[in-house]
Amino acid sequence: MIDNKNMSYVLISAVKNEEKYIHHPLESVMSQTCTPLRWVIVSDGSEDGTDDILRKYQERCDFLQFIRRDAIKENIGFMSKVFALRQGYETLREVEYNFIGILDGDISFDPTYYENILTEFGKNKKLGISGGYIYEPDKNGVYRRRTHNRVRSVAGAVQMYRRECYEMIGGLQPIIYGGEDTYAEIVARINNWEVQAFPEYKVFHHKPGYEKRGVWKERFREGRLDYVLGYRTIYELLKLIRRIPEYPYFCGAFVRIIGYVWAFMTGEDKIPPPEILIHIKKEQWDILRKAYGGNNKN
Repeated sequence: MIDNKNMSYVLISAVKNEEKYIHHPLESVMSQTCTPLRWVIVSDGSEDGTDDILRKYQERCDFLQFIRRDAIKENIGFMSKVFALRQGYETLREVEYNFIGILDGDISFDPTYYENILTEFGKNKKLGISGGYIYEPDKNGVYRRRTHNRVRSVAGAVQMYRRECYEMIGGLQPIIYGGEDTYAEIVARINNWEVQAFPEYKVFHHKPGYEKRGVWKERFREGRLDYVLGYRTIYELLKLIRRIPEYPYFCGAFVRIIGYVWAFMTGEDKIPPPEILIHIKKEQWDILRKAYGGNNKN
């Protein structure tokens, strides 16, 4: 049993047109053995029945707070989600809590999920970001562990932060191609926080990104994102080799590298400042060296 006084948490969600899936996180959180002090859900310009569902659940759940945010034209790409999350965060200024979690609108998990994650935080005072492993449906609807789950990285859909860590890194930063979760982990590690995902805690993702945006656009976007985040070319290539088994298998990895090359050829700016870029390249080299036993940094 966790210490409820020192392990209190809040949740923030930014959702858009999740009428088909929003019941998954709603029912999952409401059934938790350790419920949040508050859960702020920001509907970011939803045009379906999402808002009506959230209003009904808000009447049933005392810790749920629903906010309607109209779409802003200037907040393009994935930046709109981050601005919506920031709006939700602002409403928590007066709440006393120890941990803050980001939760997407198409996720479900077991009733003990948050109790388990908070227990892991209690074991390690340097743990800044944590969460479980993502499972997604295959073509037959069978949920399988995502091939690119890694212990060293937590999926943005379920990132849980120690409050001191979240505030130290300045929260999530808006990036047009997404990747605010990856960038947050990088900055957290620079500030000596540990990031760890736990395979034993399953998280079910009911709507993969390619279902909404199209698989080819999604893979192309991911390649551009890796470039603007400053990923080494060799690291990107080896990363794509590992992802060949992902749908749509070989072709998806190929389109992703095209996105990376496209960003290079068009001269897109790197997002991280120079000091963070240095850390990213060093961290990736360390990963490559451990994995492949390399000794030459050039």
